[in-house]
Amino acid sequence: MRRIQKIKAKFSLNLRYLSSVLILFFLLFFNFPSLGYEAEFYAETGNNFFYHAKFTSFLESLSIPEAGYLPLTQRLVSFLIVQTFDILSWSPLAFQICALLGFSLLVSFINLNGFRKLIPSDSVRYLTGFLLGLYPNWEMFTFINFIYFGYIYLLLVLFLDVSRKSNFVVLLFAFIGFLLVASKALLLAIAPAAGILSLYHFYTKKYKNLLVASSVTLGALLQSAFSYMTLQRSNKVESTLAAKSLEHILSLGYEMLVDSWIQFMIPKSFGSFIYEDFRIIIITALLFSLMILFMRRSYQPIFFILTLLSATFIGNLLFLQFVGEDYFPLHNQYLSNGLPFHRWYFIPHLSAILLFTLLIFKIKYRVLRFFLFAFFVINLPTLPKFAEMTPPYDDKVNSNSQWVTTLPLLKSDSFCIPINPEPWYISRYCAETSAPQGKKILAILVKLPLKEKDKKPETCFGLDENGKKVMFQNVFDKSMYQFWTTKEPKIVQSIHFINSEGKELEPQASRYYAVTH
Repeated sequence: MRRIQKIKAKFSLNLRYLSSVLILFFLLFFNFPSLGYEAEFYAETGNNFFYHAKFTSFLESLSIPEAGYLPLTQRLVSFLIVQTFDILSWSPLAFQICALLGFSLLVSFINLNGFRKLIPSDSVRYLTGFLLGLYPNWEMFTFINFIYFGYIYLLLVLFLDVSRKSNFVVLLFAFIGFLLVASKALLLAIAPAAGILSLYHFYTKKYKNLLVASSVTLGALLQSAFSYMTLQRSNKVESTLAAKSLEHILSLGYEMLVDSWIQFMIPKSFGSFIYEDFRIIIITALLFSLMILFMRRSYQPIFFILTLLSATFIGNLLFLQFVGEDYFPLHNQYLSNGLPFHRWYFIPHLSAILLFTLLIFKIKYRVLRFFLFAFFVINLPTLPKFAEMTPPYDDKVNSNSQWVTTLPLLKSDSFCIPINPEPWYISRYCAETSAPQGKKILAILVKLPLKEKDKKPETCFGLDENGKKVMFQNVFDKSMYQFWTTKEPKIVQSIHFINSEGKELEPQASRYYAVTH
């Protein structure tokens, strides 16, 4: 009888997990059938992953940073698609399918029976998985961003008791944890909890749990070391814009995890000064509440992790508030003005979903629990900060026939493939000084100053060898970046920027990056 019950429970688990994976995958695949061919992600995947998988050995590609961090999983998947399975003609679609499949597997992880300690109801956990998965921003489901969903796995696996699991399952959980945290710098937000839990499991001699937690910690150490060395290199030599921005990205990691909770509670209309004071008060209150629950041994694993993370938030926040102003100017701006990218709210958004779902289903009154959860489900995913389900280039996607036609143009030394719409290209990015020295310049990406409006370029031109102006057109202008381009590559000897007052801005190699042909 017991054996039958075990088989039934195992079948129930497989059915819930498998159905969740399939439903999420097909729901998003049919909702975004051409997402792999959207201009921005079509270009970035081609530049950052397809190119290196085709022309660089796998081991050599591991030394190439993506926005300053180590993208281990992305490199591995790229190599499998391009080299192992030789999927070239349909590679944009293959990259997108892998992204959606990986996303579906990670999000459905909460359906394991081991998480009944968190939420006893299988149906509620099943619904929570969909709530976690249907993140209301389309760009999270692309190949370059799907790895963010690894946060769900990393957070959940740390308090999953694997002491009774087989050695193969434990090794699999440990390997996946290592792989994920070594694939995205922002996932380092989980590192403090993983490190302390490793010490705890070592002290209590829970060696299988220790293997999982220590693997995540080891991956975090590898990611930290790689990111730090990339940052050091970018400060000493000319490098890409992505590498230069690493220090700002890393300075955001821990604070972002709690930012959305604060955004829910404090309207921006309170003003910057009051806003900052309330932020510290609420984070402190949250930490205090979690510590009380932990000391009472209520829901120990999850609240232990959240307590550690909250303590890290406060330490990081206070450091940046009183010490780090000169070192992390972007961070201080984000504290008062919010983060510039939707994806940077992903970790706090999912943290809020997990936390509030857990708290709601610890309420004894079933009717109150139902209405609170219904209110939460309806309102949280539709917040304006996150909701953006229509790709901006939905009417200008690139066809696979266009990819097949331009694929022969990809060469190991130099290439430039235009993408609909401009200014996107699959090209080789090079950081240039103020003297391009006669190279063909196709486009210029400008990193804008934070507060100095007089240093914002209004006009951009280059001078050729005869001193004749080569004008660049501004085709992209947002809060942090400008993109200037020409219809055809032009040879220029120097690049010049003019502000709104007609004054020429001083050339700074760290501020702009030329796309060469």
